[in-house]
Amino acid sequence: MGILIDTNVFIAAERARQALNLSALLAQIPTEWKESDALISVITVSELTLGVHRADTEARRERRRAFVEAIIEQFGVAPIDVRVAR
Repeated sequence: MGILIDTNVFIAAERARQALNLSALLAQIPTEWKESDALISVITVSELTLGVHRADTEARRERRRAFVEAIIEQFGVAPIDVRVAR
């Protein structure tokens, strides 16, 4: 069983301009979950992509786009189905 990392974790990191660091994020996950894979959902990808489109400047849009692409590259994306939802 894996864990899904919520969109809010990534939004907080982006707002704080923290470098996306998988090990730093995983260090914050409780020990009993560390054996599992940390994943994001397709909903998270959609929500983060919406943030790219809503950026108020081209510079911010490009920074967010790079941030989202880094997240997608570093984390597995879990498809949403009934099993995942449960």
